[in-house]
Amino acid sequence: RTKGGHRLYSARDIAVLKWLVARQHEGMSISRAVSHLKQLQAEGIDPIEQNEPSPPPIPEEGNIARLREAWVSACIGYNETLAENALNQAFAMYPQELVCTSLLQKGLVEIGDLWYTGKISVQQEHFASALAMRRVQNLIAAVPPAIHPESIVIGCPAGEMHEFASLLFALFLRRRGWRITYLGANVPLHEMRPTLEILNPDLLIMATQHLPGAASMRDTAMMAQTLNLPMAFAGRAFAAYPGLEKTIPGYFLGDNLSHAVETVESLLKTPFHAASVPAVPEQHKSTLAAFEQFRVQIESEIWLQLMDDDTVAPHLDMVNHEFFNHIEAALRLGNINFTRYSIQWVRGLLEYNHVPAEALDHYLQTFRAAAQKWLGVHNNLIEDWFAESFAAVE
Repeated sequence: RTKGGHRLYSARDIAVLKWLVARQHEGMSISRAVSHLKQLQAEGIDPIEQNEPSPPPIPEEGNIARLREAWVSACIGYNETLAENALNQAFAMYPQELVCTSLLQKGLVEIGDLWYTGKISVQQEHFASALAMRRVQNLIAAVPPAIHPESIVIGCPAGEMHEFASLLFALFLRRRGWRITYLGANVPLHEMRPTLEILNPDLLIMATQHLPGAASMRDTAMMAQTLNLPMAFAGRAFAAYPGLEKTIPGYFLGDNLSHAVETVESLLKTPFHAASVPAVPEQHKSTLAAFEQFRVQIESEIWLQLMDDDTVAPHLDMVNHEFFNHIEAALRLGNINFTRYSIQWVRGLLEYNHVPAEALDHYLQTFRAAAQKWLGVHNNLIEDWFAESFAAVE
């Protein structure tokens, strides 16, 4: 130090700091970078004197991919010990955000794709989700108290059971010092309003992965407007259904979680007004009312027609549940064409379960006839949609 108390740094001190910062930019935690430097120096290697960065033992992408592969494999094998070991290694080497997005989030997407393609069971998927959720919840519990006065409520709309992305959002924002109230999955609309009136947050954030959740999200956003509460939203559903974000009165955060966190911070500093969205056309409203009234009868009609079809009957519960819920959601959102993407998803699921493509076509034709029988004049919207899109679905 100088006589005045100012700290002095040598050129080497600055070079060491720059070297450590470079390792952080490559994905290493600062503690790991310091340990790596000391290890190199103990082996007689001085990367600072070489005046060039010394790479980590394993490149970041390759290492994260390797650990993610180990975690996915362990989860599929129901091996909790190996799964936790892979996570512990990752958290020892890299920042929490990187591990959560590049290992846990991407790992769960891979496992979900394996289930969709019929390569693993739903039990294996649930096992992995439970492990990931538990780890993130533990991380949240370890975060220090908030430092910002503004508060944020985060949750999933009614019917949305996939909450991992929302939980990560809560973790990342807490780590940035924001006050977070996390409500979890499947928050009913009638319970959301009194909760928001009590909490009086500065921002509401919702996330959903599928079309029915987006329909519920729209209802939540409309309710939030009556409270003058700004709402932001995100989720995989908006990548699967082009134009879906335009039906929600709020701020769409996009599909990059890290960028979304920065966007949320900007929104809290600069209040925004949600863009107006198109009203649901009257024909969609009347068709929805009739569809909800006669849903049971239409389902029963389909069962009577297809119960002896060995190719589709074993999957009829699943197909009815998905297709009917997605039709209702599309009608609630005011765009029956969203159902086209839902059919593609169901078609793929059946294909990977070795159900012939003709089986879904038979199901759709049976549904078409049953809807015409029970909905009558209120079926025009669905019938027109079938007439325009059925050939494209084949």
